[in-house]
Amino acid sequence: MKENILKSFLAVGVVSALFAANVGASASSIENTNIESTTDHVLIDVQGKQIEFNLDPEVQGKISNKALEGIVGQVDDGDVITIHKIVPASSSPGPISSITRLSNTGDVSTNAWYDLWVNWDPLIKSNISRDNATSAQQIISVAAGKTISLSSSVTKKTSASVGVQASAPTAQINGSITQEISTTYSTNETWTGPSEASGYRSRIFYWTGYVDRGSYSIRGYGNLSGDLYGPYTGSYTEPTYYIEWSRDI
Repeated sequence: MKENILKSFLAVGVVSALFAANVGASASSIENTNIESTTDHVLIDVQGKQIEFNLDPEVQGKISNKALEGIVGQVDDGDVITIHKIVPASSSPGPISSITRLSNTGDVSTNAWYDLWVNWDPLIKSNISRDNATSAQQIISVAAGKTISLSSSVTKKTSASVGVQASAPTAQINGSITQEISTTYSTNETWTGPSEASGYRSRIFYWTGYVDRGSYSIRGYGNLSGDLYGPYTGSYTEPTYYIEWSRDI
């Protein structure tokens, strides 16, 4: 990985505990406010820690205060962190069928004996809390003054979790939620440690997945009866993006 040396400090953002996780907040809430695109350096003072973040050019304007705060909980007071990448899930869920043929599934109980299938409305998500960090996964540790490669390829991933009621349309529900976000790092990639003059012993690179948490509801109508099926409700955790970052120690 090419090391970016950030030479200018264009802005300093001080983020207080106001930006802590707010379950059930809407997409327009403060938790999803992105740091300005001109900012390459952020100081966060929260959770009893003061952490300095350097933002590589490709992540500037794309990362939220809450996303950084999720990393604060996984590092030590006084650490200097560099955010290298922020990558969204590679594809949206779907397309999925809006029809369940009742003769071909054991998931959905028939309301009327003569119904042939159920036409499902799109799944509705609500009470969404965004930018929730999962546990950091270490990629590699590089000694000061060294550039190395992985000895074997490694995959980092975060998976969905979906609660499904009995008789609910499992395929339609799971198909409406991104099931996994992952990255595979090969032995062809190189990783560079801090300079020997920096005073740091090594640089540790991490992968952190982020998820949305919320509730969902789905309902359908029987054909031929027109009877209502559902609504079926539940909770979900959906992977949305990952951040690649490093910590010098």
